[in-house]
Amino acid sequence: MRPEAGWYPDPTTSNRVGSDQLRWWDGNAWTSQTRSAEGAQPAVPPVEEEAAPERPSFTKREEPVAPAPAEPPGVQPAYYQPQAYQPTYQTAYPQQQAYYPATPEAPTGPGGAPLGNVWLRLLARLVDGLIVTIVTTIAVSPFFGDYMQVVEQYVVPAAGRYDFQAVMDSEPYQNIVRVALFTSVAMAIIYEGGMLRFKGATIGKLICGLKVVSRTGEGLSTWQAIARPLVPLLLGRFTLNVFTFLDAIWCLFNNSRRTCLHDLMFRTQVISTRR
Repeated sequence: MRPEAGWYPDPTTSNRVGSDQLRWWDGNAWTSQTRSAEGAQPAVPPVEEEAAPERPSFTKREEPVAPAPAEPPGVQPAYYQPQAYQPTYQTAYPQQQAYYPATPEAPTGPGGAPLGNVWLRLLARLVDGLIVTIVTTIAVSPFFGDYMQVVEQYVVPAAGRYDFQAVMDSEPYQNIVRVALFTSVAMAIIYEGGMLRFKGATIGKLICGLKVVSRTGEGLSTWQAIARPLVPLLLGRFTLNVFTFLDAIWCLFNNSRRTCLHDLMFRTQVISTRR
């Protein structure tokens, strides 16, 4: 027979010395209600709070889903492919483009042809000068024997005799000067004039890729082809090469048109044949 409901010594603390805790017995089992034995009241069951009524639960009705149509063979199912996030950045200031100064255009001659390089013109002049020198040397060679005899007669280092004026006044020396001048004039007319008239360039200019044309871009006339090399030669002889020096200086520093004095005199222009 089970005891009646009431407050009884708590069995969970009965083994402790001095414990006066009571626990409520509901007639069937121990409850969680406890109290102190001091001032114990008659056995009145504790009022238990009624539990709140449970809310009715609703179950979501799942609608039947039709199966997805089968993919045709050989076709990969289309799944969403997440794209990698690419952050975009904006600079605080607009990006400045690099500045490259414009390359100055080279001066051109008639028909848009580039003007001949000054240093190539000088090289061509040296080549032509070498050709003229070789021909002149061959022309005056018959007079070398008589000329050397005169030199040995008036220039005697052992005796301290250096009569150069007598050497220059001698007949062999004058013959050499005449032949050399004649040969130079002949070469200016025949070699340079003929080459300029029919080829537009001497051998030196052909090697350096240069050509002489008129200001209109046409070939030189006969008088231009002959006078262009001949007049500077004679002016250089009569001015003791002063004109030759000024002609070269003018060509070196007149970079705008790259013309020499003899180009201005005969209205010619040296252009480059290598573009």
